[in-house]
Amino acid sequence: MKKKHIFLALLPIIFCYPILRLGYGIVEFQDNIIANQFMAHKGLQEIYVHIYSGFLLFVASVISVAILYDYFKDSKYTWKPIMAGILSTGLIGLGEGAEHLFATFGHEVFHYTHMIGSPVAMYFLYVGTKEYSMQFKEGGKRMAGRTILVIMSSVFIISVVLASFARTQWDPAIERPFIYVIAIPLLALSFLTLKEAYNQFEMQKMLMHNLSLLAISVMFLNIVILLGRDADIVGNAYVYMVTHVFQVILLIVTATFIMVFTISMYILLDRDEKIYRLPDSGNANTNI
Repeated sequence: MKKKHIFLALLPIIFCYPILRLGYGIVEFQDNIIANQFMAHKGLQEIYVHIYSGFLLFVASVISVAILYDYFKDSKYTWKPIMAGILSTGLIGLGEGAEHLFATFGHEVFHYTHMIGSPVAMYFLYVGTKEYSMQFKEGGKRMAGRTILVIMSSVFIISVVLASFARTQWDPAIERPFIYVIAIPLLALSFLTLKEAYNQFEMQKMLMHNLSLLAISVMFLNIVILLGRDADIVGNAYVYMVTHVFQVILLIVTATFIMVFTISMYILLDRDEKIYRLPDSGNANTNI
């Protein structure tokens, strides 16, 4: 591994270090029962695991995007939508973890960051899987970097705007219509991504297998988050508890698939670097 990759790995870990020490020295055993846990969310004592899982996904996403950009910055095909999808997926983890650490405004900013980041991540991964099929073909319109920046910026702008109107955490006056509006594009994009992933699986391409698994993992994570928020709105505590547990599992699973995809890209790049590096390569092997 290159030294700069190690440095890139350390940056987000250093950023998250205060979070990793959350409650250290405060949590203790009292009569063989763990006490003084930090902000037990609605009585869910696994909130530490939830926060750490979210930040793990964020760290994995930032590292993966930095490495992929370093690999493909000089290439004709830069995998921009895929990198944007991975980074947007990281925002889901960042929002899921950070929202519990702030008061109303900060809480709502990070809350809506991960809620809006969900369909945005799915959209980018869907576009990325579509673009893969024409990766080595001439022609075909690919997503421009400027478009990606505009969409990514809109995530934060909309989050700040919604948070500015919130009077409480998870303000029902905003949360309820927002959840039901965002459900439509999220479910539609999930269906399209699943359909595209299935088609790509049929093509028996190694990289596409890993990318499809990542897209499916993000899809299930988004659906579980949506179900959890709906359960909170309607007051179904059991469904809320179950979806919260599955969120933790899927945050870890998604982080794992992101790392697997990045490693597979690294291996294939070493195996046949000119597949990706030569801008004018006309004989690239697409059976990967």
